[in-house]
Amino acid sequence: MEHPFLKKLLSSGRVPHALLFYGREGSGKTYAAFKLAGRLLCKDGPCRPVEELREALEKGELEPFTVYEEKEGRKSFLYLMGEHPDLAVVVPSGSYVKIDQIRGIKEFVSRRPVTGRKVVIIDDAHAMTRQAANALLKTLEEPPPDTHFILTAPSKSALLPTIVSRTFPVEFKGFTDEEVARLAGVEPELAKLARGSVKRAKLLKEKRTLLEAVKTFLNAPKARLYTLAQEFEKLETEDKRLFLELLEALLEEQAKKGSEKAARALETVSLFKEGLARGVNAPLWLFKLKEVLS
Repeated sequence: MEHPFLKKLLSSGRVPHALLFYGREGSGKTYAAFKLAGRLLCKDGPCRPVEELREALEKGELEPFTVYEEKEGRKSFLYLMGEHPDLAVVVPSGSYVKIDQIRGIKEFVSRRPVTGRKVVIIDDAHAMTRQAANALLKTLEEPPPDTHFILTAPSKSALLPTIVSRTFPVEFKGFTDEEVARLAGVEPELAKLARGSVKRAKLLKEKRTLLEAVKTFLNAPKARLYTLAQEFEKLETEDKRLFLELLEALLEEQAKKGSEKAARALETVSLFKEGLARGVNAPLWLFKLKEVLS
């Protein structure tokens, strides 16, 4: 799926020097950022180096942007990521995008492009520290010629207003169930549960056993609850949260069809999710849920 605004933008030939792609996780904003970068840098056809970087990012194999490398007392600037000399991709180093990464980008864009223009993608731009954001702001205020910045974030409010004011914001509202199924390679049921997120659909594909566990819980007699609760306790925290999110999604479907029990159970699931980080008694909550649904 290509965002309708991007089609118009590319056909007009006037691409702003800085764009902000925002939307919930998995809404396609990062995918679109790489697609736009490929169109800007490789006008004659598919841009394989850019696609390779996108695939590396999806797999979690993209290393944080490196500024300099010390060799024999000399600083060598490292700006190549993948095989395209005019594309730099910034991802959080740990939990944050740090000022040294932005300094490296400023050095990168100060050099003459090899192919006529440069593109910088800052994925999860909301993870910038305040120092990093202020450093980027100075570059956005006086952008180098033939350079395009593409920032991604979950919302405009997640960034400094001064950063947002110097970008052209484009909202991504997520994919349809049919698009999710096609792009993630999943069946309609998983696509629907992904709620417009390709990333989430791929995760559900990997964690299919959790969905089966949720269905088992919903259909299990009370006599099996203790065993199921023990299995739940063995899950990693993230898998426990995903279990509850899937349970919530299935209950929402039942509630939409008029099930009052499912509607009441949703309140219990919500409280369970809130207490998960505090280490609540999971077996007790699962028993409570089953009581509500009985």
